[in-house]
Amino acid sequence: MTKLINIRKISSESKITKYITDVPEMMGDNRQYKFVISTSDIDTSFDVVDQGGWELAMYLANPTVLWSHNSEQLPIGRCVSIGVEDGKLKATVEFATTECNPLAEQVYQSVKGGFISATSVGFMPVEWEETTDSERGGGTYSAGFDYKKNILREFSLCNVPANQYALIEPGQRADSTPTNINNIKMARERRLKILALRGRIR
Repeated sequence: MTKLINIRKISSESKITKYITDVPEMMGDNRQYKFVISTSDIDTSFDVVDQGGWELAMYLANPTVLWSHNSEQLPIGRCVSIGVEDGKLKATVEFATTECNPLAEQVYQSVKGGFISATSVGFMPVEWEETTDSERGGGTYSAGFDYKKNILREFSLCNVPANQYALIEPGQRADSTPTNINNIKMARERRLKILALRGRIR
């Protein structure tokens, strides 16, 4: 679910690769989770976003986090850290309280419980070109685009992302402990063995 905000002309901005907002330290549960919000992988629209081309200055002037790109609703949180790490744009979200926005509490509890994991970016493309790769629809009306330089305007949590790798960073939730992960893997392996014995898979 990638939202593109098209413009005719954008003035250039200095590229920022890391930024941490000055926010007060919270006691106990700080209501923060870290997410991958963009990668250079091909998304469901056959588009590719160059992770070296992000311009963050405009976003950092108003680092709010939305639900499903809905800018008419109150934000569900704020970004307290953002930057390109290991070739991926990553951000840490601090969720708003119930008093600020009841929806934020619902999303926060859904993230905490493992029901919501995905993110999506809304950006203004500055430099881009249509792909010639036939596997990405090159030469057809459905051709994807290579976005070389982009201004981040917002990012959102969402149910279904356009980029399948735009997900919460692993190991932050109770269901992501090593013990539980190993148990899940073992359960899957047992299930595959049972299906193989029954001749349902090869």
